[in-house]
Amino acid sequence: SAASDVYKRQGYTTPIIFTWDQTRELLQNNSAILLDARDGSAYDKFHIQGAYSLPYDDIVRNKKLLQNLPKSKWLITYCDDPTCDLAELLAYELIYAGYKYVAYYLEGIEGWKKLNADSLQDK
Repeated sequence: SAASDVYKRQGYTTPIIFTWDQTRELLQNNSAILLDARDGSAYDKFHIQGAYSLPYDDIVRNKKLLQNLPKSKWLITYCDDPTCDLAELLAYELIYAGYKYVAYYLEGIEGWKKLNADSLQDK
């Protein structure tokens, strides 16, 4: 993607793409935080249980929002589905901010729905 090309030129590492099994294992071991990269209204409507809202568009406006995340846990981002690039863009911002354990769940909320309908939280 265009985003990854920019970061590669600047010399930063790239985030890892995680499967649902990898994501679930890290969450169950309390070794990860799940971050929803979509806007707040999408998060409020429907999100993966336990996920925190960290909209990519908010990060673009205020990088300080990235300061208080734990450095010792995996930060796993997601958005709607593989056609949505917000999770990848947020993951690159996290790497740029100095976080080393960064991944994104490519299948996003639609993939999660297919695998675990009961794990979704609907407000």
